[in-house]
Parts: sequence; C-alpha cells; structure tokens
Amino acid sequence: MRLFQFISEINLFETDATDNISIRIQRLCTWFFISTFTTSLLIVTIYASLYAEEVHITIQNPTIDFYAELAAKYSIECDCSETSVSHKEFISLQPIYHQVCSSDFVTQRWIDYLFHSTEHSFYFYADFRSTAMQQFQLLAILCQLSIQETNDGLDLFFHTEIISDKLMSKDFLVAETQARIETFKTNAPDALHYKLMFIREMIAGNALLSSTPNIFQFMFQYHDYGHKSVWEINHQNVFHQTDGNFCTCKEFFTCYSRAGFFGGSLFNSDNSFAYLYILDGWYTGCRPIDSLLSSTLKTFYNQTMISSLFPFFNNIPLNFTCLDANKESIFDVNTNLSTIVQSGFIEKWIDNINYTLYFNHCAPKLCFYTINKRFNINYIITAIISVYGALSTILSLIIPSIVRLIIQHNGETSRRNYSLRRLKQLIITWFRQLIPALIEMNLFRSSTRVEPSDIYQQRWSTRFYITFLSIFFIIITIYTAAIKQTIPKELIKPTFDEVLHLQQQTSLSSLQCPCSKLSSLYNYSIKLTPTYHEICDSDFVSDLWFYLMPPSEVYPAYNFRQNGHLFKLIQSFCKLANITIKNALNIFYAKQLVTPNLITEDLFISQMNSEGDYFQRVTPNRFSYLLEFTRQTMKVNQFIYGVNTNYAMSMGNDTGHVLVYMDPPKDWDDGNDITCSLIFDPVCELQTNLDIKDTHGNTIYVHIPGFYTSVFYVNSLLLTQLQCLYNQSCVSMIGAVIYDQSHSHEFIALSQTSRFPNNATIDFLSKHLFVESWSQKVSSYMSYFKQCQPHSCSYTINQRRTFVLLMTTVIGLTSSVSIILRFISPFIISFILKCCRQTQQTSSSEDTQRGSNFPIRTYIDNIWIKSHQYIITLNIFENVDKPNPSDEELNTQRKWTRAYIVVLIIIIASVIYITMLSYQTDTTSVDKPTLDVYAKLPKSADCFCTNLSIPYHTFINFNPQFHEVCKSHFIEPNDEWMSLLYDSYEDQRYNKRNLRTFQGMAIFHFQAIQAMCRMAIMAVNNELTLFLNSTLTTVEILEPDLFEKKINNTINNFCFNTMHSNFLYPLQLIRNMYSGNGLISALTTNWHPVAAHEATSGWILMQAQKYNLSSCNCATMPGCVEPMSLELNSRSNWTVAGMMIGCLPLESMLESTLECIYDQDCLNIITQTLLNEPIRPLFSTRTRFKPINTTKLTTIASELFVEDWGVEFVYEKYFASCQPKTCSYTSSERFHIKDSVGKIFGIYGGICILLQFIVPIGFKLVYKCFSRRNRQITVMDTS
Repeated sequence: MRLFQFISEINLFETDATDNISIRIQRLCTWFFISTFTTSLLIVTIYASLYAEEVHITIQNPTIDFYAELAAKYSIECDCSETSVSHKEFISLQPIYHQVCSSDFVTQRWIDYLFHSTEHSFYFYADFRSTAMQQFQLLAILCQLSIQETNDGLDLFFHTEIISDKLMSKDFLVAETQARIETFKTNAPDALHYKLMFIREMIAGNALLSSTPNIFQFMFQYHDYGHKSVWEINHQNVFHQTDGNFCTCKEFFTCYSRAGFFGGSLFNSDNSFAYLYILDGWYTGCRPIDSLLSSTLKTFYNQTMISSLFPFFNNIPLNFTCLDANKESIFDVNTNLSTIVQSGFIEKWIDNINYTLYFNHCAPKLCFYTINKRFNINYIITAIISVYGALSTILSLIIPSIVRLIIQHNGETSRRNYSLRRLKQLIITWFRQLIPALIEMNLFRSSTRVEPSDIYQQRWSTRFYITFLSIFFIIITIYTAAIKQTIPKELIKPTFDEVLHLQQQTSLSSLQCPCSKLSSLYNYSIKLTPTYHEICDSDFVSDLWFYLMPPSEVYPAYNFRQNGHLFKLIQSFCKLANITIKNALNIFYAKQLVTPNLITEDLFISQMNSEGDYFQRVTPNRFSYLLEFTRQTMKVNQFIYGVNTNYAMSMGNDTGHVLVYMDPPKDWDDGNDITCSLIFDPVCELQTNLDIKDTHGNTIYVHIPGFYTSVFYVNSLLLTQLQCLYNQSCVSMIGAVIYDQSHSHEFIALSQTSRFPNNATIDFLSKHLFVESWSQKVSSYMSYFKQCQPHSCSYTINQRRTFVLLMTTVIGLTSSVSIILRFISPFIISFILKCCRQTQQTSSSEDTQRGSNFPIRTYIDNIWIKSHQYIITLNIFENVDKPNPSDEELNTQRKWTRAYIVVLIIIIASVIYITMLSYQTDTTSVDKPTLDVYAKLPKSADCFCTNLSIPYHTFINFNPQFHEVCKSHFIEPNDEWMSLLYDSYEDQRYNKRNLRTFQGMAIFHFQAIQAMCRMAIMAVNNELTLFLNSTLTTVEILEPDLFEKKINNTINNFCFNTMHSNFLYPLQLIRNMYSGNGLISALTTNWHPVAAHEATSGWILMQAQKYNLSSCNCATMPGCVEPMSLELNSRSNWTVAGMMIGCLPLESMLESTLECIYDQDCLNIITQTLLNEPIRPLFSTRTRFKPINTTKLTTIASELFVEDWGVEFVYEKYFASCQPKTCSYTSSERFHIKDSVGKIFGIYGGICILLQFIVPIGFKLVYKCFSRRNRQITVMDTS
C-alpha cells in the first residue's frame, strides 16, 4: 500500500508551485518520463543483450588438453615457438617386407652355391642350372634396391619439414601428413618398377646378348674343304611354351619354358623337352630378368622340394631354409615375382601420426581466438550508462512541453473544430511563440543568482550550450553514420550457390569456409587424357611386320631387312610412353589437394590448370633421361647385340685346342668405301638401304628415306624419320621385297593428320611421349565443393552501424559532451563578457598606474580565494524551481555535490584504470604495402598475395659448378688426350696384344668418365629446369625467416632427390641389370667365349672372367677390379696410380680415382710411353673432393660431380612476385588512448546523470538509517 502511494505521489518535476493542477501536471510528466525512459532503456538493454560483440581472447602457453578443448569450440590460432618440425618428430612409418628379402635365397652363400655347382659344366638353355645363378642374383639385387630406395625415401621423408609459424589443427595436420604418406607409399614402389621395366625393354629392344645360352645358343661346326678349313657358327634357340607354342628369342623377347633339370637326352620323340625334374612355378626364358619375373616362389616354400634340387648340383648340399608358408602375407605362394616386385616387396605399412609430439615441438606460446559474445554484462551496462544520461536529459526537457501541449490541445479540441486552415494558423502561432521562447530560454537558472545580469549571462550560456551541442550532435551523427565497422558473420551449412554468391561480393573480407574433409584426390579435380601418334597403333608395330624382318647373318646391319628389332623397339617406345604416362597419372591422381578452407573457384581452376600444365612438361623428362642413361652406359660398356653387328666370332685349333675368339669392336663399311667407327664419336650413322631388283632383274641398293643405321638399335631408331611410312609407294616397295609367298596382308601407310611434321625423328616424338594432344579437363567447382563439404562460412563485412547502434553511440557521446558543456559554458560566457566589458571601459591613467603596480602574488591569491569559494559553494543539486532556499537545504545540496564529485572521480578513475590495463583489440589494414612497410608490420600480419603461384625461377638462381674433369681436355672426344688413347687402342688391337692394359682399356675408361659427366650435367640441368619452372603456392606471403627456412628445406630436398632418385638409383639399377643378366662386353672383360667340348662340333658358351689372382669372378661379383697397368717400352708393367680395370669399363671407372691426372709425373710416364708430348694435369686446388688419392669416382658421381650448387634466393624478388594486395593485423595492447577516451566519453554523461539521481537517495537512506539508530539508542538510554 505504501509502495502504491509512493508511486502515485512520486514527482520528478517538482517546483515551488502548490496548486493541484501544477502538481497533477508534474506527476503526469513524471509518469510519462518513467514509462518512456523505462521503455527506452528496456529496448537498449534487449538490443545490447542480443548484440554479438566480437571478443578476442589470448591464451599463453596452453596445454594440449586445453587447446583441444578450445579447438573443439572455437576457431583458434596459435603461434609456434619452433616454426619447422620434421616428419620424424611426430610420424612413425615402417614398411614390412616380403620374407624372401630376408631369406637364404638372396644371400651370397646361395648365389655362390649355384655358381660353383655349374662353373665348369655346361647345361641346356632350358635347364634350371643354366640361369639359376643370374636369376637369384637379380632377385637379391631387386630386394636390395627396393629396400634401399624405400629406406632412402623414408629418410628424405622423415627429414622433410613442415614449416609454419602457426600451429596446425589436428584434423588438418592428420589430413596433410596422411596425404604425404599416401603419396610416398604410392611413389616408393612405382619408381623402381618403372625403371626396371624401362631397362628391361631397352635390353630386349636392343637385342643385347646374355652370357646364358637362352637368346642364341652358339653352335659350331668344322668343315674341311681341302684347300681351307671353315668353322661355321649358327644361332638358334627354340622354347617350348606352356601353351604348346614354339618361340624363338631371335624373333620375340618374351619366350619362356618351364624350368627343370635335363640329363643326356634333351628332347623326347615328339620334340618336347625331356625333363628329368620340373620346378613347379619356375621358368627360364630369353633373359634371366624376364623369366624371373614370370616365376613364382612356390617351390621355395617347401623344404622337401628344395632338398630334391641338391642331387642335380655338383657340389656338396648345404643347409638352406625354405620360406614360411604359414607366415601372414598379402601374396600367396602362386603370386608371380612381377607382382611382388611391383609392390616394392612391401607387405604392409605401419604408420602413426602423433599429434601430441607435433604440438610439443611446435610449443605454442600464444593462442588467439575470437568469440561472438551475447549477453555481455560489461557491454550491456556500458550501453545503458551511455544512453542513460542523454536520454534522461532529453526526456526531462521535452516531456513537460509535450504534456502541456497535449493538455492544451485536448482543452482546445473540446471547444473548437479544426479545419486545415485553422491548423496552419495554429502551427504559425506555435512558431511565433517558439522564437521568443528560445530567446528567453534559460537552462542555467539558479535559485540564488536572480539578478538581471545573472539572467543575461545564463541565457547566453544557454545559447552557447545549445549551439555547440547541436554542432557536435550533427558532426558526430554524420561521422558515426558515415564510418563503417567490421561486422563478423557466420553462415551454417552453406549451399553451393550461397558460397558462390559470397565469393562474388567484393565487400567481404576474410571469407573462410573450413572444410569438413580437408583433402581431396586430384582424381576428383582434374582429368588428363593423351592422344597418341598413329605410329603406336599402326601395322608397323605389329608382330606380323616384325616377323617379316628377322635378324640374319646374310645381310649387313644397315640393310632394311635387319630392321625387325628397330620396329620392335618402336613398339617398346610406344608401350613405355604409354606406361610412363599411366604411371605418372596414377601418381598425379593420388596426390591430394589439401585445403583447410574452401578456395575460390578462380584459384581452384588456376591451380588445377597449373598442375596439369606442369605434369605435361615434367612427364616426358622421366622417359628421356632413362633413355639417355641406358644409351650412354651401353656405349661405354660396349655390349654386343644382334647377329654379328658390333662383334665377330672366330675359332681355331692352332694350339691343339679348340679356341673361340670374340673380335673387339670394329668399323663398318657401307659398301661404298665409307667406313665409320663403332666406338668413338662421331659413331656410325649410315643411311639404311634395301636391295631390290630392277627391270632387268639386277640387284640394286636404294636408300630408304628417313632410315639410318647406327650402333645399337636404339641409336638407329632415334635417328629414324617416318616420311617413308607416310608414303604408300615407299611402303609397298618395302613390302614387295620382304613379303614371303604365304603373306597376303597389305600394309597401309600412315595418314597425314599428325601435328608433327613427316620428317620428325623418333627422338623428337619420344621427347613428347608420342602424344599428339592432351585433353585437360578441370572438374566442376561443385565437385570440389562436395569433397570439401564446408560445415560453415565465416566472414567479416564492412558496413555502417544500424540505426539503434548509431543512436546509442550518438546519444552516449552527446550526453557526455552535454555534461561537459553544461559545466564549462558559464565560465566561457563569463570570461567573454568580462573581456567585452574591459574593452568598452576607458581606463584612466591612475587606474593604469595602479594596475601596473598590482602584485602577481595578490593576483594568484585572488584566484585561489575565488576557486576555493567556488568549490565550497558549488551546488550541482540546486533546485532552480525553488527560489530562496534555506541554508539547511543549501548545505545538504552542497554535501551531495561533494559526495557526487568524490564518487564520480572514483568511478572515472576506476574506468580509466580498467580500460587502460585491459587489452584492446584493433584491426589495421594496409593496402599494397611496400617491402619497407611490410618489414615494419608485426609478424602476426596477414598479407594476401596477388599472385598465389610463383615460379621458383623468379627468386631462386642456380649456377652449379661441376668438377674440373667434366670440362677438361681429358674427356674431349677430338682433343689430344683422347686421340692418343684411341691410337694406343688401335695399336693393341691390330697387333693382337693384351687388351687388359692401359693401352687397351684407357680409352674406354675415359669414355666412361665422359658419359658420367654428361649424365650428371644432364640430370642437374633437367631437374633444375623442372624445379625452377615449378611453383611455390602461398596464399599469404611468407615472412623472411620462414621464407628462408622453407626455401632452404626445399633446395636441400631438391638436391637430395636429384642425386638419388634421378641419378644414383637409375645408375645402380642399370649396373645391376647389366651384370645380373650377364650382358657381354665386346671387350671380353666380363665374359669370354669357350668351346663346350673339344670336338669338330658343339656349343659355344660364355665363361666369367676373373680378377685379383682369380679370387673374384664377374659372374657373382660384377664389381671385380684390379689395378690397371701400363706396358712400358721396356715390356715391363707399371701400375697407373688410381686407375682400375675390371668386369666392365663403367664399373672399373667408378672404383678408380683421379689421382693420376692430377699428377704431372704420372702423366709424363704415360705420354713418354705412348710417344707423345706432355699433357697438363688438373689443379688439385679447384676441387672439394679430397683426399684426391682415395676419393673414388663413385663418390664424386654420387654427388653429380657438383663442386658447388651456386644457389641464391632473394626475398625482395619473392615479395615483388607475390605483390601483396593487402595486409591486416589485429593487435591487442594496453594503454589504448583512443578506445579508453571513447569509452569514458561514452559513459561519462550517463554516470553523471545517474549519480545525480543516486547520491540524494543514498544520502537520504543513510540519514534515515542513522536517525533510526539514534532513536533506538535514545530509547535504550531512557529505559
């Protein structure tokens, strides 16, 4: 009841009026004020409660559990203490290999057992014993190389670093590293398998002859014609395949038969093989590697079957343990070795990604996250206080007027009936009344200062106050309405169309749509389809065409009839090109596009097109480099191939024993007295001819346009042009000569639809992988969007304030300025009026004199007295509507004023303290910053590149310096040194002297150095071209320290990958394939021919050469070497320092040093012996490979003969290429003057008004409490 009475009697507009009408009007104003004020505050409160304020929170040194908790709720960003973390620190990746690679069957003990059992015996070509040693040697080599390449790849993978100054989220790190792991798993076995397949095709396509009697079974027959004796040598082997067909390696590369053991009888009556025992699942074929890969390990899983093999060998059986058939494996016992090799002998991978270890190595020191906080108490209170003052002041001023107008309007309405004209007159009347009211308006009335001069000053203070408050209100309203603020927005589960719409809005910034699936295969993003040259699908690469041109002893090598192998090699090239592209595409499609956030459509298309273009440029180099490597190494080792091409067999029995000779490489004569060398540059390039009959039946030889013959079929093929095959007349002319009578097929010439010219060489076509065109199709952006599956999109938008927020801000600031103006306006007007009065007065000289003698101290004392008096008499709570207040009322009001000032100072000081010590977040943007400007920005600045993909060549420069020997006179083909060695070799060969001396072998030794230099330089230049044209993709610019780390890591990986993957591994595999297949050098340094039996007919077989006093043989140890000796003029031998001779020139060169060519004395002995002028040595000061006398060429070659990579990278060029379009950074700092002043100004007015309301009430409550307590004490004392 008392509350209702208090509410009904409350009067905030109380004056000295005592009539009921005035009191009623005051109470109506009070109720209207309270309801309007309460409603307004409620609206502001609701708005402030629902307003999502962006709050930036900083966490120092978070634990992983705390980070995980925050990351599950917010988008958190952390700065790493360590910006580079290698894979080995948090990734575990271990391959489990097939058990055969750790079994007895790949040990040297098993290989030696197989060799020594058959060393002095000769077996039928289909006999297991004839090829078993080479096959298991190859199996051991493949195991060793697979494990080595995988382990080296793992080492490189583990040393690869993730370089980022920001902590990666767990999902993103797992997706990123899992993508890298899967790419590595795919690439690891593929690299070896591809190189193996390539080398197999090159060995077979060039018809390189093996020491095993599988390709050609050399047979001899002695004929005595009376006047002379002739040894006839034939070549033919026939394989009985499991499908019942017969096959000869002379015509086909892939002949095979089941392996077994044979006795004295080789054939049954039906001409089938007369096996004594057959090995289940094992085969023999044209070459050991081909038959090995066709075989299975079924026999070697059974100990009984293994034991049954030993009786067929000559030596004592040893203990060899079978494979464990019960051991878990993804391969069964019937899986052929080709499948196992293709998998890299890897059964499975054990991998683990430990995010905790990564987190600990990153060691985040600071983490930041932003929340959009509603119902923020601080913000709500600040908003209410900001509008409280101005709202209460404005309502206090306008509500009484409104109420009076309403009352007056209601009174007049009851008496009058308004027309439109009357309404206009009323409005005019109101305006007429308004002007005098404004003139007489006095907002600074005082109950004590009522003199006319006081009122005059008060009215001018009012005008000053209203004028400047209006100006401020207009300016702050225009400014606040015009300025834009950054508003965070979030879209949950956006659709594809919504994301496209957001991307197209240029007003948005920092659009981020986190992907639910962080990585997607390239297979979903881009499709590449090649169209091949028609030669690869023509009649000229069919078996029928090859069959018409079998190798023959009748025709010379440059006769077109001998080109069956050349066309077979074209087929191999097409096959290899196709497989090269397929394998590369498999790897390419297995790559993953890892994007933590959805990238834009333009960036997606640009990146995919860039990747596709780069793939098309890179892929042919894989083919070309291996091709050149095999060509160079075949030439260096002088392997024999075909039928009497670069070698010749001869026999004799002058010593009483049947001896077989393999004549060293010889020259070719094209029949027109033109000879060319098969050894030295320039090697033979004879135009291929064909014997045809003229109209008179005479044989004539015509050149076939575009066809050439050189050493090795591959060299002939690369010189070949296809213009004849585009001409039906030319094709028909060839067909008329090579067709047999049973042949009726008509071969059709190629069409003219190729983009390549008709005279394009096969070399040129192969460098384009025979691809006519590429179809490159980037998948729709929608498919990438579906792979990414963004669960939300967040972005910020710069927009003007809403009306409510605008009015809240303007009202808050206006309120504070109003309070300040109300305080200073009287002083300013008083000062102005005083100055005006002084200027109008005429001062007498006496006054002037007196004024001039006025002491300063007295002036200061007067100011102090007036200030003290002002402070004592200051009364903020003066009731201007009650004139002549009592002294008690004045004292009370002055006490309230002092309390008001104290509390206000405390509140303002507290606000200043809190706001100055609180971290204030400020986002700053810089458009198109220069490098100097960027250098001054904080490290947390986000600078987005205009060019997202930057080619490395724009900021990295390589200037590799190679070993001096690679550009020296010692390997120049036509220089003095090589000519000297050539003449020495020719002298040895023609005089039938020992070729295993310096005179006979040095030329090949330096040719091997020359070849290795060429391949190393080619590898470096090719890889540099690819690397420098590849791109560094960065959305944001890298800061200098991070840039340096990333580029150094990239360069180190590039150098390692170039040395190993592109040089050492191919070199090692090629060397092992040559030795494992028993390829024969025409120099007879690894194998030499012997007659199987001392008779007039029999077999010619190959026997391994031995070195180091016969302690090392080339069959089981292809790296056998011994010091090379120079035969002096005195017929004694002198060991040449550092130079070795061995099974193959390439092998012995790699085991040698360059000691001699650095030593003038060594060179002088050689030149004096060879009757030549002195040769200048190399300079030992120009190499880093030391000591010279012990550093082998294999060490120098393993580092690509590179003395110095000469790499430089310039951050300024990278910055210029990136062209950052904008940089923005968010700073959190204390003592932010601007925000502190703004916040104080915003709440000052409200606090002032609020205190004017609270302080009197507080005093009254305290007074009542004390009064009640005093009464209680008085009563107690009385009692």
